[in-house]
Amino acid sequence: MFLSKQKKGGIVYLYLIESSYDRETHTRHKKIVKSFGQYEAFAKEHPDELRKLEDEYGDQKNKAQQVREKSITEFFHTGEQGTNIAAEINSLFPQKIAHLLLRKIWDDELLMSRHLSYLKSRDSNPVEFNVSNLALYFSTLKIVNPCSYFMGLELSPRFLGDPMSEVSSDDVYRCLSYLSSHKEQLFKHINTRLDALTDRKHSLIFYDCTNCYFETPYNDSYWYRKKALRIIRKQLRKLDARYAAMSDRELNQVIENTPDYSVQVDELLEAMGEPFRMHGVSKEKRTDLPLVSIALIIDENAIPIDFEVYAGNKSEKKTMVNSIRALKEKYQVNNAMVVADSGLNSAPNLLMLNDEKLGFSVAKSALSFEKKIREQELELSTFKNMVTDEGEVTPYRYKIIDFKTRKAEFTDSKNQVHKKSLDCKLLITFSEKRKERDLANLEAMLVQAQDAVIQNKEITHKFSGWKQFVETNT
Repeated sequence: MFLSKQKKGGIVYLYLIESSYDRETHTRHKKIVKSFGQYEAFAKEHPDELRKLEDEYGDQKNKAQQVREKSITEFFHTGEQGTNIAAEINSLFPQKIAHLLLRKIWDDELLMSRHLSYLKSRDSNPVEFNVSNLALYFSTLKIVNPCSYFMGLELSPRFLGDPMSEVSSDDVYRCLSYLSSHKEQLFKHINTRLDALTDRKHSLIFYDCTNCYFETPYNDSYWYRKKALRIIRKQLRKLDARYAAMSDRELNQVIENTPDYSVQVDELLEAMGEPFRMHGVSKEKRTDLPLVSIALIIDENAIPIDFEVYAGNKSEKKTMVNSIRALKEKYQVNNAMVVADSGLNSAPNLLMLNDEKLGFSVAKSALSFEKKIREQELELSTFKNMVTDEGEVTPYRYKIIDFKTRKAEFTDSKNQVHKKSLDCKLLITFSEKRKERDLANLEAMLVQAQDAVIQNKEITHKFSGWKQFVETNT
């Protein structure tokens, strides 16, 4: 167990968390054992108890870091005797060789060095750095030590041979642009190699979307317009001395009020293409920052098949159509089962998958169940226990019922619009462990709601999380 401080709604709360590892599913589960409420209030009212909890369940990562720092300090203060603890230092900071171990797969199995050399030979402006070495090193980091590219450069000396010793950050970011420009060729090559090396059937496909935000308050729509106005201002100042004497703001007003100039701005915006970094629904609740949406498709072995990046203001439910049809066109995927979470479960998407002759298994939140299902299908006595292949009865329970989607419009592969529903099966599951976890989360949210009421705290109009338990006066 360990202590965890979590910030919610600007307030830090203290929890005692229990973590367990499931060897069968290879996943780690966390459960709230006890909630201590607001951290500051608990520290003020129960300082001795907090000290005792920190001594017993304190930050394990922090303790390990203190051991490393102590060993380094001793090493540099023992002079010639420092060699006596060199072995200890080496055990704490071993030289990593993962990039060397993966080199054989990279070169001999995936043939990546050869393919990247081929792409480089066909470019009219070939890059000066070694794309293969850069890509191999940072691919290795994604496996053994995920971090930013900047931090990846800092970690290079910890790898045997310091593979990035002669590489600059500019080289890294230029390499990323180069790889991005050859994304289709690279993915086609890798998938071809994997198909040749493994018994890959593409019969089970997992599809998911996420998004990442950028730490800037302005989206690309703002920056594109700003850039277009700057280009027009520069041209006008060259043509007319009167404009050269104007400030940027004054000249922007002239451009906005002159139809011909406004048309030129619109033409420039169109030439710049679709803005990507846009404000949208953030999975990390950062609605104040622009983001992009990333759709990833992986196979049954969790190996990526393809990905697409979409503008942050596009609904992930609507982008699924483009991703799936592009996948079928590029890799001739047929007779496959698509697995996705509830965020992608919509009637148009299910109709599209059915039209593409693809099976599907998508999650559906119990909170979205229709009234008829809630009233007639959730009695636990009507559920069956899941049984393993070995005949062992598990505590997990399930029930399968007929289900019909609502009627919805969708556009088929021939660009024809249809409106219909789809007959499916709905698998309802129940887990006692999940029930306990949900009850613990509800208890934690109730504590937050009670604290908000006591403090007479102002809350936003979005009633999610603990806010749904609070009645407000407007």
